[in-house]
Amino acid sequence: LRPKLLSQKRSSLLDPSIVQEALDGKRRYAFINVWRSIDQDNPVKDNHLACIDSQTVDKSELRTFKIHYADRVGENYFACPSSPSNEKQHSWCYYPDMTMEEALFIKQWDSRGNIA
Repeated sequence: LRPKLLSQKRSSLLDPSIVQEALDGKRRYAFINVWRSIDQDNPVKDNHLACIDSQTVDKSELRTFKIHYADRVGENYFACPSSPSNEKQHSWCYYPDMTMEEALFIKQWDSRGNIA
């Protein structure tokens, strides 16, 4: 799915030879999510962004759900602790009061495959 998706998203922003190298496995690439506030005047006061450290989540705690888009079906994960004691072992990064001038980059996928 990833190489097919990458080839569908070619644009004038990418040199076609670089895209082909990525499709052929000769070049590393990643999907990055960027999160920032859209409020120009106020920092985020409610529903702050928090991210869990994936190294503190056991694979048995992950629940997969499908996301249906018009052109594809994607997957995402929830971390569901199997017990209250497991929940206390999770490590979280919390981003309070983010402003529009701040952005958080979250790597969603890496072609290397063995790293988060």
